[in-house]
Amino acid sequence: MTLRNAAAVILFVVAALLTSACGSSEPESTPAAETLDDYFGAIGFGSQEEQNRLIEEATVACMAQEGFEYQAATLAGFTFDDDAFPTDPAEFRRQYGYGGAPVLLEAPFIAEESPDDPNAPYYDALSPEEQAAYDVALYGPDLDEEQLSDQFIPTEGCLIEATQSVVGDFQVLFDLQSKLEDLQAQFDADPRIIDVTVDWSTCMTEAGYNYTTLSQPEQEFTALAQQELFSALLASGEDLTSPGTVGFANLDTSGLEALAAEEITVANADQDCRDLHVNEVEQEVREELEPQFIEENRELLDNVVGGSATSDE
Repeated sequence: MTLRNAAAVILFVVAALLTSACGSSEPESTPAAETLDDYFGAIGFGSQEEQNRLIEEATVACMAQEGFEYQAATLAGFTFDDDAFPTDPAEFRRQYGYGGAPVLLEAPFIAEESPDDPNAPYYDALSPEEQAAYDVALYGPDLDEEQLSDQFIPTEGCLIEATQSVVGDFQVLFDLQSKLEDLQAQFDADPRIIDVTVDWSTCMTEAGYNYTTLSQPEQEFTALAQQELFSALLASGEDLTSPGTVGFANLDTSGLEALAAEEITVANADQDCRDLHVNEVEQEVREELEPQFIEENRELLDNVVGGSATSDE
C-alpha cells in the first residue's frame, strides 16, 4: 500500500464505505507495527456489510431516544466481495487500475434495484412539522455554505452519531489523514524519489503518456471516474436525494466501461515503469520514513486501526 492509499483508507472509513483494518481485542499480544502495511494492510471491502449493520442498529437506538421510529435499512447493495480484489498493490493496479472506474463497475449497487425504504410508510404518515423534526434528528440540521468546507466535520444527527460509534471519531480520523498527507509530501520531496520520478516520467512518455509525478495518473483517473459516475447517476433520472435510493439497475455504464479500459492500460504502463525505475528506491525511502512516523503517531494510529500488526495467522 502506498502512503497515499493509506490516507485514502481513512477517507473511506469516514464515509463508512469500508474499513481497512479491524482492531484487535487484545492488542498487547500482537507485535509492534513498524510499517503502515502492518496497520492498514491491503485495502479490503469484506467488513462493510457488518459495519453497515452495526451503524443501522445504532441509528435505530438513537432515533428511539429522539422519539421516532426507525427500521434498520438493508445496505447490502454496497457490499464488495473481499475475494474479488488482489491484495498485492502491483497486481491490483494491473487488474483494477487505480481503483477508479474498474472498481466502480464491480459495485453491486450499479446492478441492483433500489430496495423499498422500510421507513417510508412511517415517514409519509407524519405531519410536515413532524417530518422536518424527523429529518433533523436523523440527518442533523441544515448547513449553510460557510459550514460546508474541506475542514468541516459533521457532528449532529443520528446517522453521524451512529457512524462515529462504529468507525471512530471523525476528528481523529481526519487528524490521521492530515498527517498521512504530510508524510506523503515528505516522501515525494525526497531527492531519491525525485530522481527516479524523472526516469519513470521518461518511461511513461515513451509508452505514450505524459505524466510528471508518480501520483498524477491515480489522481487523474480517480477524478475522472467520480465525474463519470456522477454524470451517469444524473442521467439515470433517479432521485439522488432519497435515502431509499441505493441501486441503479438501469444506469448507463458505457462511459465508465470506456474509462476503465483506458485506466487499466495506463496503470499497466505505470506498473511496468515502476518495476523498472521506482520500486526498490520507493521501498528504501519508505523503510526510512515510516518507522519514525509510526513512533511519533503510534497512539493516533492505535486509536484508529486498533494498534495491531497484520498477522500471518
